[in-house]
Amino acid sequence: MARTSYLIVALMALVAASLPARAGGDDFARAIRISAPSAPPRPDTAQAGEVEVLEGVHLEGGGDSFQSTDGEGYQWDISGGGTVSDGSRDAYDGGIILTVDGTTFSGGETVISGDSQEMQIGPWRRGALAVWRRVYVDQQRGYCRWIDVFQNTSDEPIVFTVTHVSDLGGSTRETYLPDSDRPDAAGQIQWGMATDDDPRSDRPSLAHVWGTPNSSNVPAVAAPLGTDDMAFVATLELAAGETAAVCIFQAQRYAMADAQRFVDEFDHEAELTKIHPALRRIIVNMQRNILIAGPLALRRSDEADTLVLQTGREMGGKLLNEQFVIEAFYGTITLQADQVIGLGRVDPGDMQVHVALADGQIIAGRLTSGPIQLQAEGETTMTVPVERLRSAAFAISDARPAEAPLDAAGVTLRSGQRLTFLSGPEQFTYLTAYGELSLPADGLESIDLAATQERLHLATLADGSRLSGLLTDEQLAFILQLGPSLAVARDIVTHVQLRPPEEHNPQGTALRLKNSDLLYGRLADETLELATPYGTIAVAAGDISRLAVERNGQPGQVRIDPLEGPAVAGKLTRDALSFELTGGVTIDVFVGLVSSVDVPRPPAEPPPEQPNENDSDQTVSDGERTYIAQKGDSFWIIARKVYGQGEYWSLIRNANPDVDPQTLRVGDELIIPPLPEEDDSPPSDTVAPEPEVLEPDTDTSNEAPVEAPTD
Repeated sequence: MARTSYLIVALMALVAASLPARAGGDDFARAIRISAPSAPPRPDTAQAGEVEVLEGVHLEGGGDSFQSTDGEGYQWDISGGGTVSDGSRDAYDGGIILTVDGTTFSGGETVISGDSQEMQIGPWRRGALAVWRRVYVDQQRGYCRWIDVFQNTSDEPIVFTVTHVSDLGGSTRETYLPDSDRPDAAGQIQWGMATDDDPRSDRPSLAHVWGTPNSSNVPAVAAPLGTDDMAFVATLELAAGETAAVCIFQAQRYAMADAQRFVDEFDHEAELTKIHPALRRIIVNMQRNILIAGPLALRRSDEADTLVLQTGREMGGKLLNEQFVIEAFYGTITLQADQVIGLGRVDPGDMQVHVALADGQIIAGRLTSGPIQLQAEGETTMTVPVERLRSAAFAISDARPAEAPLDAAGVTLRSGQRLTFLSGPEQFTYLTAYGELSLPADGLESIDLAATQERLHLATLADGSRLSGLLTDEQLAFILQLGPSLAVARDIVTHVQLRPPEEHNPQGTALRLKNSDLLYGRLADETLELATPYGTIAVAAGDISRLAVERNGQPGQVRIDPLEGPAVAGKLTRDALSFELTGGVTIDVFVGLVSSVDVPRPPAEPPPEQPNENDSDQTVSDGERTYIAQKGDSFWIIARKVYGQGEYWSLIRNANPDVDPQTLRVGDELIIPPLPEEDDSPPSDTVAPEPEVLEPDTDTSNEAPVEAPTD
């Protein structure tokens, strides 16, 4: 630890003097800065929120052992902190050590991928910041890749400095920068380097890649000659709830010429395509006008159209194709050029192309409209058949933006296709821990079918509720916006978006469950009964402010904080809670799954003035009027005010079917019907609803639960 701390201080002092002009000086402290808010950094003592596990960003488990040897036979002995200890033949004495604001990443839970090629360590918490390290050993080109993921769990922006420190096995005697022989090399952002120590040593030379050519978001680097120290330094700025990542590649080669060749021939698009699209999008130091559209990576330019051959050769010019005809498995699609951002082959061994459209759609199939034509510089027209094509993309413009998110209802297939639809299933059959449910499409936002080991499918309801389960419909049918009908097996669908994602502002009771489900609605039980050491206590559902499971307690052992009065603790007498979702579906939830129930407090606004209870106009004999609920009211009390007898409360309930007696709030406007002329006696249903309307003006959340007296 002392060695690491010394290196950080010393290397940050050396950075400005060691870097080339464009990356040195004051620039190193702001090498990466994203989502720059005006608010100050959140202190370490800030309240840390819940960690959000993001699909694709965080690694799924399944493997038992980590493959520490790469495809070229070099060793990557990764320690618990995600650092390489020695490598092959003492290439390192501790490499790629991660620190955040000077504090060294100290590890966390380790997860290994099913193919054993990647591990994830974390989360490691530092105040509001959660950090994971993903380390991948490549079996094709022979390298090790680090992706460090940073998540701001707070509701405030944060700024922090990230440093990757390496203690190399020997002192650096020679460095190599790609394109260093170019006349304008001094003005180029440096993104890669090869280093070598004493040529008489048998330690490998090292290749380092920390950015992409022409990218401004790269860490600053220091590798002073004559020392065995190396560091990458970047300052990140994350908005509230934002997640970002930094990626670094390292390769060992026994000959310096081979390390140089690795850097010179490093194919960013090919290597970044090995990373899940959700993770690629948040890597801040590997952006190079590359549109990531599902599995497709399109190299683009602000100035010209871009064509890339399978050999990696890149050419600029003007694409001349006026339309593209794609033979997809669901029909033939003819696309005009102004609909298309670009197209490319995802798999070099597959002639199928993926086409990214300006509206965010991605279609895949066989290109039947002929080769790609590019008018290059000097008016030369090149004709490129599909078998020679890697990608072709139009220049970035307002009509073809740098990013093309899908903002409409759409379905995503396992092949990477992303298709908008005009109509789809009207409802979905969904098997959950609470039984089989029929979920209407108009009450859903999305269904994610990319199952993981930790959960099955995930439905997001229109109000923001998250409901895990299994979609049991075997076939899904859609009418596509592009024209054809699409009927697909559920197993080839990864995502169904029923409406554009939006910020949710749920108003109902929040039910949090131990399986990570979060449901909004209301408690459907009128009362909850608690068994306590001194008897059974009934608590009206409308009186509850919060219900939470007692830590280390038995299933059903809870503490209830009422809107007013002391808290009470006990065991629920029922095995299940009845809960009505916002859309009207009622489910029974096993109490052992419940984590907490939070009921929104009524508004703190003062109630409008009402006539005195004793005034003559409070009694209704004929005609219909309205009444504004006040503090202390229930349907029974209101009936007593307006009819003179509380037994008439059910008349008010029947006249206001949209108002639940259990959730009556101060300020609710009620219709007061006249008394029936033919019958002056109260209705037979005279049991008064509970609870009373309450407007708490004190916070009782810290009061101790009621306990049995002791001698």
